[in-house]
Amino acid sequence: MVNDEVNNKAINIEIKVAQYSAKAILKAMKEIIEDAAEKSQPLADYLSEKRKTNSRKLKDMVKKVSWKILIYKRVKSRNSKTNLTDME
Repeated sequence: MVNDEVNNKAINIEIKVAQYSAKAILKAMKEIIEDAAEKSQPLADYLSEKRKTNSRKLKDMVKKVSWKILIYKRVKSRNSKTNLTDME
C-alpha cells in the first residue's frame, strides 16, 4: 500500500517535470525563432551562426568542470572536518 502511494507520487512528479521541461523548451524555441525573425535570417542560418560563435573546445569545457569538481571536493572535505571538530 505504501509502495503504491510512493510510486504514484513519483509518477506525478515525473509528469510535472516533463510538463515544465516541455514548456521551457517551447519558450526557448519561440525566443530563437523571434530572434531569427528580427535579424531577417532563415532559422537554419541563424542557428549555424550561433553555433559557430558559441562553440568551445571539449577539452576546455572538461578542464573547467574538473577544476570546479576539485574545488567542490576540497571545500566539502574542509567543511566535514570542521563539522567533526565542532561535535566534540
